[in-house]
Amino acid sequence: TALTLPRVDPRDWKLKIHGMVERPFEITFDELLSYRFEEHDMTLSCVSNPVGGPYVGNARWLGTPLAPLLRRAGVRRGADMLLSTSADGMTLGSPVEAVLDGRQAMLAVAMNGETLPVRNGFPCRMLIPGLYGYVSATKWVTDLNITTFA
Repeated sequence: TALTLPRVDPRDWKLKIHGMVERPFEITFDELLSYRFEEHDMTLSCVSNPVGGPYVGNARWLGTPLAPLLRRAGVRRGADMLLSTSADGMTLGSPVEAVLDGRQAMLAVAMNGETLPVRNGFPCRMLIPGLYGYVSATKWVTDLNITTFA
């Protein structure tokens, strides 16, 4: 959660996918919108949420699957971390395996049938089901660096 919400103009937004990949590339928001989209119900939970606490929520997310983008980039052997960076500079480290193992990781552009709200990451947010938000739910995502945890 950001203290100040970044205002990202989708006309200027780009996502860079690079690092330990064979074919680094960038995509614009318009290009992202031309990809195949899927809709999935996902629960997001904060690691600091106590039992019965308020830091958990369910939503229906619309976005493009993330795994095909990593396959397009050609993840190199030994790469095990996806280091995502948001427009406000926050970084999260996620296991590459969690993106590629079929759990419906995505780049989301809509939530509950509406354009993604700014407070939830407009114009684009990364989501990886089954992981706490601090390692899987980068809001305002602008950079995916494929690297290693070591």
